[in-house]
Amino acid sequence: MKTEVFVLCDFAQENDGKLSLMGAFDILVARQLPIIHPIMCAATRLRFAVYELGEHRFRIEFRDPDNELILPAFENTVKLENISDDSGVAGLVLQLTQVPFAKYGKHRVILYVDGQEIAEAPLYVRHGSP
Repeated sequence: MKTEVFVLCDFAQENDGKLSLMGAFDILVARQLPIIHPIMCAATRLRFAVYELGEHRFRIEFRDPDNELILPAFENTVKLENISDDSGVAGLVLQLTQVPFAKYGKHRVILYVDGQEIAEAPLYVRHGSP
């Protein structure tokens, strides 16, 4: 399995193997904390080899600079059935609403597949004027 994309963005959509993204970002600027970010998406596109056909469990965690979860972890499964010549793809989109930020610094969105960490997207919350 290979991670082709793992990103935070304003909007993402997956339709029939086509992953569409809008507004990828990795920085939020806040005058003061805490803040609530109204909506964002964590989006990924994973490529699986033909021998990886079948069901895979995935988990997405959103952690603050102290490694504490700021949202409940999201877990689900993806069943890979349609493989072309030698590989197939799975696009996953997680829409997050009302995401709280109480600390400045590097936050991390971590993707696990079948219990193994395979990707991380940083999100830096910085002090300043938006």
